Amino acid sequence: KTDCCYTAEGFYQYETEGEGQKKVNVEKVKKTRKEGIRTVEDALKEFEHLLRNEFVGEAYAKKAELRIQAKTGETTRCTCDPFKDVGCGPESNCPNRELQIECTKHTCELQRLKKKCLNNRLRKRKYNLGELRMSGKKGIGMFSLNKKPAGTFIVEYCGEVVTQKECMRRLGYDYIG
Repeated sequence: KTDCCYTAEGFYQYETEGEGQKKVNVEKVKKTRKEGIRTVEDALKEFEHLLRNEFVGEAYAKKAELRIQAKTGETTRCTCDPFKDVGCGPESNCPNRELQIECTKHTCELQRLKKKCLNNRLRKRKYNLGELRMSGKKGIGMFSLNKKPAGTFIVEYCGEVVTQKECMRRLGYDYIG
């Protein structure tokens, strides 16, 4: 485990109480990184395609809480006019869309009336996929096959949803708070 951060000036250990930053052996970190980078083919052998997020531990309870909020109207409600053609689209000023929240039958009048709502790309899996390639020192990245306008939805990342406490535990840090 390398307990350090990278800045434009170099690698530094994280500060601990009362101590300043100490420079890290850069060659050692570079060697560790180089050994840790895999090829796309190796990574895909371990890759598991998930269609939805997997809530783990305490995060599972939070998921139930969010569903109750959505059903009881404690979340943002769509104010789009069901009789206009822009149905929650980019030009609609849909509050859910502006907050990057998908409309649901509990939060959108259009969906309740079975009209065309354009703010449901995740549920309908309307992705703009690209290809996986090595991206230098950063490992594997997804690259678009053609130009897309700024703000274009590309893909939903699905994986484990954990609490901050669980994340810190997995990373080997003591959780404060």
